[in-house]
Amino acid sequence: MRSGQLVPLLPGTYARAVSFEAWCLSVAAWDPDAILVGSSAARLSWWPELNEDRVLAITKRHSRRNISGVELRRGSLVPDLVTERAGLRLQVPAASTLELTRSLGGYAIDECLRRGAADLPALHAAADAMSGRPGNAAMRRHLRESRDMPWSPLERDAHRRLHRARITGWTANLRVELAGRFVYLDIGFRDAKLAVELDGWKYHSGRDMFVADRARDVELQLAGWTVLRFTDSTIASMVPAIRALVGRSARRR
Repeated sequence: MRSGQLVPLLPGTYARAVSFEAWCLSVAAWDPDAILVGSSAARLSWWPELNEDRVLAITKRHSRRNISGVELRRGSLVPDLVTERAGLRLQVPAASTLELTRSLGGYAIDECLRRGAADLPALHAAADAMSGRPGNAAMRRHLRESRDMPWSPLERDAHRRLHRARITGWTANLRVELAGRFVYLDIGFRDAKLAVELDGWKYHSGRDMFVADRARDVELQLAGWTVLRFTDSTIASMVPAIRALVGRSARRR
């Protein structure tokens, strides 16, 4: 330590350099029963790109000083919400996702579903096991809004608008056979043959994706589908457009 070769972390633990990984190992060495939760568990298990260096852990031990880089909370978790990875005890993906909704809202659930880290039944089971905690009302609301499995904030917004307008007959991520292969529509009205595609910048940017999406639009239209595309800037016009087109289709039938 005097020569700068070691840095003290939690009491009795040292590292060659301060890093997220070093803090996680320090927590596990300081308290083998500690459980890494929230963003820390997510980053270590299913969301490695998550940009959150502060280590969050539930522990039965008590540290008498505030430590920069780590937040320790006294408590425990039910065993079903705990898993182990590389010698570290972590919240299971469903539970760490729900913890993240406290800071990221429904986006955390979107990312979890998109990555296949947990499904909706697992998320609901984790919510039941986490009952009685502050902020659970908002967490439950985000879960209810996830019933149609949105994969992006724009999809979540679109689903919310459709439910609020009481528009029915649609399916999120609708599987459709097209030219001998299967494609998935962001929102599809099968009876009306109406496809609603949502162009969020994060998942639909780039020239190759732009070209592929437009080529698929042509194939859908040749197969008798009407294609509507909306962005963050035009999403307010989605409900009126859908009402007009679905109503027109119903009159034709």
